[in-house]
Amino acid sequence: MYFRHLAFIVILIIASVLPVNIYPESRQDSSIQTAKERALLWLKNQKVPNSVIPDPQPERRNLVVSYEIDPKEPAYKYIFGRSIIYDDALAVIAFTMNRDYRNASQILMALKRLQRKDGGLWFGYNVNNDWPSEKDYSGSTERTGATAWVGYSAVYYIQARLVEDPSFLKSNREAKTILAFAQSIGDHLIKMQVQKNGDLRQGLITGGKNSYTLKLEGKNVNEIFIETNIDWISTEHNIDAYFFLRDLGIVTKNEKYSQSASAIRKSMLRAWSEKNQQYYRGIKPAFIDEALALDCASWGAVFSISAGKPEYALQSLETIEKLYASTAAPLKGKGSVRGYKPYTDKEIYEEVSSEIARHYFPALEGLTWDYISGVWVEGSMGAAFAYLKAGNRDKAAEILRNMLPLQSSSGGFIYFTQEIPHEFSTYVSVASTAWFIMIASAIENQAIADSFWSR
Repeated sequence: MYFRHLAFIVILIIASVLPVNIYPESRQDSSIQTAKERALLWLKNQKVPNSVIPDPQPERRNLVVSYEIDPKEPAYKYIFGRSIIYDDALAVIAFTMNRDYRNASQILMALKRLQRKDGGLWFGYNVNNDWPSEKDYSGSTERTGATAWVGYSAVYYIQARLVEDPSFLKSNREAKTILAFAQSIGDHLIKMQVQKNGDLRQGLITGGKNSYTLKLEGKNVNEIFIETNIDWISTEHNIDAYFFLRDLGIVTKNEKYSQSASAIRKSMLRAWSEKNQQYYRGIKPAFIDEALALDCASWGAVFSISAGKPEYALQSLETIEKLYASTAAPLKGKGSVRGYKPYTDKEIYEEVSSEIARHYFPALEGLTWDYISGVWVEGSMGAAFAYLKAGNRDKAAEILRNMLPLQSSSGGFIYFTQEIPHEFSTYVSVASTAWFIMIASAIENQAIADSFWSR
């Protein structure tokens, strides 16, 4: 094991000094390239106004609708016009990687119009009406990770434009607005960073505002809204915030952002599990949250490389294969699709009555994710990203090829291969589709791979 770790470290060191374009575009798999082009067209069609919402609420014009959903579905009336800000951020990055700067900037300017006075953003917005708004935000939630992704997408867009035109920030008024938008998000997140000495969460950013819980009432499961400031920290959220604040500090040359990112980098190591060889899910005020999640292994591997812990990255990749590898039926045809599932050895529905799990999955012998076999497309793309950052381009491409049977006839990718009520859906989604575009673009062009969550 020691020599495997040593070899991995050597590979990372060599990769860091290689020329940028070590993988020319001609090495791209034609099937992946075709799927990416179809996905890009689908993503553009999710931007409003479109055929589903031809007359969006004016301030929300140019946001993307998060799901493609059949009007016959019971959930259609609730989410057909829903735009989740994380999905908007991914769309900005996907468009930027493909030099579609017009669509990228339009989404960013739409998000800027929705920013709260305190610098934050709600987790999602309806584009067919004005909820949530400054006047009516009851039932809204805020999540640090999603907000950080919006900030990162703004910085990523600016960095990409600066590579092509070093005077971009000086000459483009809209660029200055977008950078100011990113800075106000950064200031908002820094206010949520725990400063108390001796606190397990010190240096890390708390989770946001408000939440929902599930309650079985008769024969129905209802969502109950809880208005509260969240005191736990999420590993995934803080990885997102780290890359955002670090790059914001680089672009603005403002040390407060760089110092905040440095504090996250150092404090995040407290969430590393030697036993499980990946990062735990998060930290509560008085204890480590020891649940294991795929994104804490995959995105955690990318973070580990940036944080100077390449041995953690290797261990995380091994954990991904050991704990999260999974199979599922494709959308059509025979055989199975190989990818990854989101959790292992975790209750399907946490902190609620076990009757809810039995209500939805009466045939299960147990009530944990170990009994679920399915493929999470977004999460599988995160695993591909980790392999790509670790220098294993072929493995990353293999994962993408495995996702191709999960691309719908319209060009988008489904979110998960089976319905997990209130958790995961089978709808075609922006998250899955944008991530596919992003990783396909990064495999195609090493300069893109290097620029996205760079070292």
